[in-house]
Amino acid sequence: MNDGVLRYKKKWGLKIISADKIGFMIEPLSQTDGLCGFLLNNPFIFLEKQNFNGAIFVNNEHSFTGKDFERIYKDYYLPGMSHLNIYFNGVVNPGLLDAVPLELREIVKIYPAESFFKRKGRLFSDG
Repeated sequence: MNDGVLRYKKKWGLKIISADKIGFMIEPLSQTDGLCGFLLNNPFIFLEKQNFNGAIFVNNEHSFTGKDFERIYKDYYLPGMSHLNIYFNGVVNPGLLDAVPLELREIVKIYPAESFFKRKGRLFSDG
């Protein structure tokens, strides 16, 4: 989702409406530093139960505010996505959900990064 062409098209009102069968099946086998680094720098779109979702990995280095979630939403949400999943490395503060603005809570979902590694193979977009 950091692709320049995708970001440019977003300014034109890009909306996700369907998917090709082209993609990657990825099953993370272990939570290594290399894999975590890759995920931190490469947000992506994945298809789950016929719904498009965004996946953003972030370090839990500071307290996230409503403005942080608004910025992430603005930068990464695309119309047509069901959810924008934010995976936090490290311990997820139980009060973190309260920082998500009310109007974003149906779309922005928060998970510990470990929950990503417990799920079995998924189909990821190459865009």
